Amino acid sequence: QTCALPIYGTAFMTGDTLWSLPDEKILAVRQALTDFANALNKGDYATAAGYYHPYVDDATYFKSQGVDPTDIPALLKFVCTQASRPCMPVREIVYAGKDEYFDYALLVRFTAPDGTTYKDADGYDTFWMYTDINKTGDIIFQSLPPFPRVP
Repeated sequence: QTCALPIYGTAFMTGDTLWSLPDEKILAVRQALTDFANALNKGDYATAAGYYHPYVDDATYFKSQGVDPTDIPALLKFVCTQASRPCMPVREIVYAGKDEYFDYALLVRFTAPDGTTYKDADGYDTFWMYTDINKTGDIIFQSLPPFPRVP
């Protein structure tokens, strides 16, 4: 059976598992995600703001909730205090590699406040995080760790 999934950079598939060799940029992206999530978890929104720029659809959502998507520290505080659930630290990065639309994609598990693997309301325990590397080499996440959206 032929794999129809587009593979970029140093990614390859064995069976149903997508793998990526840890080149220098992938290692940097993995570390940046850990640093970003740890800053959010500690409530250090000023530091976390340096790692984040909202994706267009997310910016629209935040505006609908009365949050200014250009005030990144305030936006991150809003996200991390929804339903008293803090933003969670990274538990495991299952996959990190090139993406078709963003520079890199990471499939991540987070640690819930009770110390277990976080699962959303639908029972999912892995979440995609997307990042780009800008012209100055900064790693900027376009997505956030899971948080409960208010309808």
